[in-house]
Amino acid sequence: MHIHVERGEGTAKFLLEPVMLIKSKRFKAAELSEIRNLVNDNLVFLIEKWNEYFHNKQV
Repeated sequence: MHIHVERGEGTAKFLLEPVMLIKSKRFKAAELSEIRNLVNDNLVFLIEKWNEYFHNKQV
C-alpha cells in the first residue's frame, strides 16, 4: 500500500506499512518531514481508503 503526494512541481510516494518515503522530486526535506507526519497522523484513514478503493475496483 502506498500513496502519492503532489503539489506544484513536487511529487512524493510513501509506503504506508511501514510509513516510508519511496521517492520524491522537488520537495524540501522539511516538507517531506511534514508530509510524513501527516501520513502518520492519518494512517488508519489512509489505509481504510486504500483498501476501500482497491478492493471495490473491478478488474
